[in-house]
Amino acid sequence: MNIKTVASKVSETPKISELVKHYVNHLHLGKPFTLEQVASKYSLSNADRQVASKALQRMATDKKVARLANGTYYRPKVSRFGPLPLETSEIVKVVTKTKKATVVPAGAAAVNQLGLDTQLPMVSSYYVSVRTRAQLTQKSVKFEYKETLQHFINNFTVADKEVKHTALLMWSALTYLDKSATSLYANKLIHKFQQEFDLASQAKFISALPPSMNWAKEFFQTKAIHKD
Repeated sequence: MNIKTVASKVSETPKISELVKHYVNHLHLGKPFTLEQVASKYSLSNADRQVASKALQRMATDKKVARLANGTYYRPKVSRFGPLPLETSEIVKVVTKTKKATVVPAGAAAVNQLGLDTQLPMVSSYYVSVRTRAQLTQKSVKFEYKETLQHFINNFTVADKEVKHTALLMWSALTYLDKSATSLYANKLIHKFQQEFDLASQAKFISALPPSMNWAKEFFQTKAIHKD
């Protein structure tokens, strides 16, 4: 590489930084974005991606953006008390899109959304269908990989999105409650199961449960399936 080429490369560096600033400044506040999106937008080479990454790191240091996870940032909304944390729904969208994962409310949130209990968790927890190494800067949101979630998704095949959503919540609630606590909500679970699913969906739900949840299969087979 001759001196002219090196000089050309050096002169191009500020241009990448300006592209990054231009990209960021045109984003809505509170909307996450990734280095991958910036690189794709401007067809950046590997070398230019490194420059863009450093530009984003500098913007984070200057508090122009906030880092959510490695390679993921957002322009924070600001109140009179300072920058506001990213909305949980936006974080879920990031994990869903970047990891191509299914994300389901976990723990007490799933139980609450099914109407089984009024308790709400202090921390927003989610089960996720793929492994993720992302270390979120916001500690109020947690993601836990569940291999059994992907098993359930693969086997519970229905076209109705509402039915699928309810089924995922039901799976999540059962996963959280486990066999020991399910009996405390037995009547409500059975009522919800029969109310939300027709006979075909009931059978599909039971069949889709993983072997580790055979106790749940037995629970619904003996107590919840409608009899003619």
